[in-house]
Amino acid sequence: MNNVLILGDSFADPVWPDHTKANVHTTDRAVDFAWPTRLAVQHNVTNLAAQGSGPDYSLTRLREWVRDHSTEDVANTDLIFVCSSPERLDLNCYRHPREQVHILDIAKGDIRHKAKMFAKWAIEWYFTDDWTMNRDLMYYSTAAMFASQFRSVLYWPLSNNQLRQWRVQHPHNFSMPTEALVLLSAKDDASYNGGADTRPNHFQERNHNIIFEQLNNWLKHGTALDTSQIR
Repeated sequence: MNNVLILGDSFADPVWPDHTKANVHTTDRAVDFAWPTRLAVQHNVTNLAAQGSGPDYSLTRLREWVRDHSTEDVANTDLIFVCSSPERLDLNCYRHPREQVHILDIAKGDIRHKAKMFAKWAIEWYFTDDWTMNRDLMYYSTAAMFASQFRSVLYWPLSNNQLRQWRVQHPHNFSMPTEALVLLSAKDDASYNGGADTRPNHFQERNHNIIFEQLNNWLKHGTALDTSQIR
């Protein structure tokens, strides 16, 4: 049994909205077949992932967790870092991390929010290609840096753009799958075209089984993930 820290967004959140209920976000529940649930049965898991949150939120949780644990505890822990979209800013005006996903909707006025003017400004002037690339490099470099403190680190980005092979030296215990989560989720269900996704963590049960087995083997044996099995 390994000690495992999980960070990320809805791809790693241990609970999922019950879409059979009228107010789905008041009925979040663990799903038995989901990989976060099954991993928590096999290992000592601390899961701090939150639906809709961005990588800055994850970095804050990572800093706090490392601060609150001894060097020995960190060294005996494996880190799974699901890196979300950098546009999901961790702003003080959000009441809940899941609001971070809605910056485009806020800017367009589809969601009423006091951050509307800032959202419009950020999208028009701030979210340049260079800004996005620099943020991606920062998240990758930070995860690689923390690998020297953890037993091992798995860094799994959402988009293919985040899979750039940066020329950043990192420890041997740092790994990154060859395919991004959004692309793998699209393979999982080609008919999904947006809107409310009822699939827990954006995958159907068959691929949850594969992801669980792959992560379990990585934790137990250091085996690299083979994302070609996810389809």
